[in-house]
Amino acid sequence: MLLLWFFLPLTLAQIDTPYDCGAHGYCYPANRTSATTCSECTCSDESTQTSDTTCTAPTSCSPNPCTLSNQQCNMVNDIPTCTCAVGYTGTDCTMLTSDPCSPQPCLQNGVCSSSGGTYSCACATGFFGEQCQYSGDPCSGYCSNGGTCEMLFSDTTPYCQCPFDYYGDKCQTTRSVQTSYVGCFDDSSASFSDYYVYSTTITTGTDCRDALISYREANPTSNYAYSTMSGTTGECLFSTANALTDPPTGGGLLVALLNALLSTCAYSNLNSGFAAVYSLNDLCTPEPCGEAAGNGKCIQTSATAYTCLCNPIKTGSACQSDATLTPCASIDCGVGTCGVTDDQIGYYCLCASTNQTVACVGNPCTSEPCLYGGTCSDLGNGSYSCACLNLYMDTNCETFDSCYINKCENGGTCVPTYNLLDSTFTCQCTPDWKGTYCEEERYYCDETPCENGGECEDIIGPPNSYNCTCTPQWTGFNCTIDVDECVEDTTLCKTKDPDATCVNTNGSYYCVCSPNMFGKSCLFNKIIYQILNATYGDLGPDKLDEMAQELTNDPTLVRDIVPFLIGGYSLEVRTSLSWTAADMFLWVAYEQQLIDLNSNFVQWNDKVLGNCFTFNHMNSSFKYEARSSGYPGGLEMQMNVKQDEYLPWTETAGVMVFTSTKEEAVTSESVRINTAPHFESRIAINRVDYYRLGGRYGVCINSVSEVKSYYYDGDYTTDGCLRSCYQDVVNGDCGCMDPRYPMPNDGISCSISQKTCIDELVDSRGDPSTWPECTCPLPCSQTVYTSKLSRLPYVNKIVDCEEAYTNKTACYETFLDSVILRISLPKLDYMIYSETPAMDLTKFMSYLGGILSILIGVSIVSFVELFFLFVQLIVILLFNKRL
Repeated sequence: MLLLWFFLPLTLAQIDTPYDCGAHGYCYPANRTSATTCSECTCSDESTQTSDTTCTAPTSCSPNPCTLSNQQCNMVNDIPTCTCAVGYTGTDCTMLTSDPCSPQPCLQNGVCSSSGGTYSCACATGFFGEQCQYSGDPCSGYCSNGGTCEMLFSDTTPYCQCPFDYYGDKCQTTRSVQTSYVGCFDDSSASFSDYYVYSTTITTGTDCRDALISYREANPTSNYAYSTMSGTTGECLFSTANALTDPPTGGGLLVALLNALLSTCAYSNLNSGFAAVYSLNDLCTPEPCGEAAGNGKCIQTSATAYTCLCNPIKTGSACQSDATLTPCASIDCGVGTCGVTDDQIGYYCLCASTNQTVACVGNPCTSEPCLYGGTCSDLGNGSYSCACLNLYMDTNCETFDSCYINKCENGGTCVPTYNLLDSTFTCQCTPDWKGTYCEEERYYCDETPCENGGECEDIIGPPNSYNCTCTPQWTGFNCTIDVDECVEDTTLCKTKDPDATCVNTNGSYYCVCSPNMFGKSCLFNKIIYQILNATYGDLGPDKLDEMAQELTNDPTLVRDIVPFLIGGYSLEVRTSLSWTAADMFLWVAYEQQLIDLNSNFVQWNDKVLGNCFTFNHMNSSFKYEARSSGYPGGLEMQMNVKQDEYLPWTETAGVMVFTSTKEEAVTSESVRINTAPHFESRIAINRVDYYRLGGRYGVCINSVSEVKSYYYDGDYTTDGCLRSCYQDVVNGDCGCMDPRYPMPNDGISCSISQKTCIDELVDSRGDPSTWPECTCPLPCSQTVYTSKLSRLPYVNKIVDCEEAYTNKTACYETFLDSVILRISLPKLDYMIYSETPAMDLTKFMSYLGGILSILIGVSIVSFVELFFLFVQLIVILLFNKRL
C-alpha cells in the first residue's frame, strides 16, 4: 500500500508578540487566544526575569555564545561579542598573525599555504595566477588550426605555438613556405659540431633544402631554419643559424663564374670543398623580441612582417624597454588599501581581515543590526550574520519565533509566519492528522482522492491510508490513469466490422466504422441507420445503438417498419423501388414451352412484399388450363436472387412462392413457400374443396357484400374480413390505416410516427378475431391448394456448366445466386369436404316407418300416445330440440 505524506496549509494560529516583556520574553496565553497585554512574562533561557513583566538580556559570556574554534567571547557595550583569540586572525580565526599567509595573499578564495617565509596559492576553479588574481581560462578556444596554447610571463598572457604550416597570433593564417638561397661557401675548414646531421645520402643542396621543409612540417616546434649540403663531409645538415661565412677557395672572377655555373652551388661533390646553404623565410627564427631574456615573444603576421608580444613589464617594438606599471591607479578599495600583486602587474585591496579584488567595506556589526540580544558576526565581505536568542529569528532577529513553544500535536511540525502586525504559525501535520494543531485524525476518503468515479475505502493504520476501486475505464492509485480500451481488447470495434478502427479517449473510446457499418461498436449495417434516421430523425449514439439492437434481435421489425416508411408513396414510386420482371426471371416455361413474361405475368405491388408477379391469376388476360398433371404439364422457371442486395441479418435469401385459386387475393399473410438459391425447388400441389351449409345449419358467407367491410380483391376469405375490420378499428382510433394490409382507395396510410398508436391498440385488445365488432364467418365454398416442397442441390448443374457454357465461372455464379422452381399440377382427383344435414324428409320417413313397425308389432299403443310421439318427432325434425 502506498502511503502519501501531505503537508497541508492550515488555518494560521495566533500568538502574542512580547508585550511589556522587554526584549527577551514572551507572553503565552493558555487558552490560545490573542491578548494585547501580559500580566506575566515567560523569559528565554539566556535572559533573567527581573519582574513579572520584564526580562533582562544576559550580562556575561556564560553560557559562551561563540561556536568557532580559536574564538573567544568578550563583553562589548554590555553585549557578548565573539572575536579571534590572540595570535589568530581571519573571518574564521584560522590564520596566524605571523604567517606569510597573513594577511591573506591569495585572492578569489584561494587557499594559502606557507613554507618558511614564502607562500603558494591553490586557486579556486576558474582562477589562476600566483595570487589567483586572474579569472577564466584564456586558453579556452584561443588557438586555431591545431595550435597549442600556453601561458607566458607568469601566466599573464596566452600564446599560440603554431604548426609549421600556419602562423599568426592565433595560428589563423596558412603559411606559404618560401626559401632563400644564402650562398655557396667554403666548408673545407668549417666545424659542424653544432649542426644536426639529417642525411648522408642526399647529394644536392636543393634536395637538402626540401628535406628541411619536410622535417619542419613533421616537427612544427623545431627551430631549424638553415640547410647546408656539405661538399667536405657529404652530409645534409640543419642548423638554427648559418655559421659559414667564407667564400669559395680562390675567390676572384673565376670563382664567381664558377659559382654561377654551378647553379649557385646547387649540388656538391664529395671533397669539392663547397657547401650550398639555404634558409627558410621564418621571420621569428632570429628571436627578435628578446626571447632569451623573457622580454617578449615573436609572432609572424605575414610573409614579410612580424610583431612582438611583450611581457607586461616590457614595452617597445622589440620589447626592449621597461614598462611603467601603475595597477593601483584609479582603483577604489573603499575602506581598504590598494596593493600590487607580487608580479607587479595586478592589484588587490587590503582590508581589515582579508585581501580581495573588490572594494573593502567597514564592519557592519558596528551599527548593531542584531535585535533583541542577537550576536553579530562580520563575514568580511560587507555582510554579517546574527546569532539570535531562542525567542527570535530572521536576518536581524526582528521576528518573534512563534514556534518557540510548539503547539502542534501528534508529531506536527510548527512553521512560523509573520507580518508587520503579528506573528503566527502553521502546523504541518503527519499523514494521519489534520486540523489547526493536528488535533483531528485524518480519514483520506473525506477528501475524495479517488477521481473519475472511483470508490474510496479508508484503511485504518497507523499509518492511515486509503484504497481506490476504479471503474473499468481508469486505473492508477487515484484512478487518474486512463485505460486504453483499444489495447486491452482489440476486438471492441471489429466484432462485426473487420475494417473498423478503435480510437482511445480519456475514460472511454470510440469506433470509426467502415462505410457500410455504424454503431458505437460498429455492430450494425448502415441500412439500419438509414431506416432509423429517416424514421426518428437525429438520435443520440446510445439511442441509436439501443434501437438498432432491437431491430437486429427481431428482424421482423424491419419488415413491419418498411411499409410505414413507403406507405405514403404513390403506386408509381413504390413500383420503381422494387424489381421488374426482367430483374426477377431468367426464363419461364409452361408445359415445357417458354412463355413471354410481359404477356403471361401480371405485375402488382404490395407495401410489404414489393413488386409481385402472378401467373394465371384473376388479373391475367389469358387463362391457361390444366391439361396434364405432374411437372411436365406444370410451370417451370429460373429466378434471380441477388443475395448481395439482402439485409445481412434477416431471413435466408430466396424467393417467396404463393399458390392459390385464380380468384383469391394474395397478401403478405398468405401461405407461402420460401425457395432458397443454389437449389432446385419442386412444389407439388393438391386441390381441396370445402362446402358449408348455411341458413338454419349455420352462418357462412357467399359474397363480400354480406360483411360490413372488405378491402381485399377477389373472393371472400375469413382473413380478409378480419383484416378489413381491423383497418376500420385502427382508422377510428388512430385516424389512419395500417399500411401493411389492404385499404380502400381513399384510405390514409399511417406514418411511422403513428405506428405507436397501432402497437398500443393491438397490445391492449389482442387478436382481431376476438374483437366483438369483427364478425367474420367462414366462406360457404372455398378451394384450397396444399403444397409440398422438396428441393435438390445443383449437383447436375455443375456438369451442365462444364459441357454447355464457354464462360464456366459465370455459369457457376448464376446457379449459385438463382432459384430453379418446378410446380407440378394436381391430378384430376381431389379432396372434397362437404357439410350435409343431420336429418332430411327421406331419413325421417324411413326412421318413422321402422319405429311404427316396431311399436305395432310389440304392443297396442293408445292413440294419444301415438299422437304425442308424432308431435315430438316433428319438433325434433324442425328445431332439433326435444320437448
